[in-house]
Amino acid sequence: TLHVAVNHWPSRRGGKEDARLIAAQVLRKAVDSVLAINPKANIVMLGDFNDDPNNRSIKKILMANDDDQKKNTLVNAAEPTFKKGYGSLAFNGAWNLFDQVIISASLNDHTGVDYVPETFTVFAQRWMFVETGKYKGTPQRTFSNGVFNSEGYSDHFPVFILLKKF
Repeated sequence: TLHVAVNHWPSRRGGKEDARLIAAQVLRKAVDSVLAINPKANIVMLGDFNDDPNNRSIKKILMANDDDQKKNTLVNAAEPTFKKGYGSLAFNGAWNLFDQVIISASLNDHTGVDYVPETFTVFAQRWMFVETGKYKGTPQRTFSNGVFNSEGYSDHFPVFILLKKF
């Protein structure tokens, strides 16, 4: 069984960190409930967390880390990419990696299904970028300043990981 939790946490608009901390608590409680029944449960949490891998909601509340995969119950597959300076969205000229894939440590135990190490990818193809103007080099939005852009798709690049079956 593969447990999948798709997330879209509250935005940063209006300083809603408390709401994201609550979202992290809810997700952590759900993960703990699954792990209480099966400590080897295969869990994938993904989506737009509206926080970076080093933010309090991810590191302290959800307790997702990449530093010791044997010790941690949750491994943030996105964190090494974030440490290299890559992001999935740009805001005010800075890149953030709000789109993440966090997995249970059991997806690294070489039984059943496993995460293929270092396959977390921000899928950013040339056609997905704004090519000119103020937002050059950022994702091609569907809506910008209330105007529909038929060439756009999102303000975030998609992300993915690879899993393999043993």
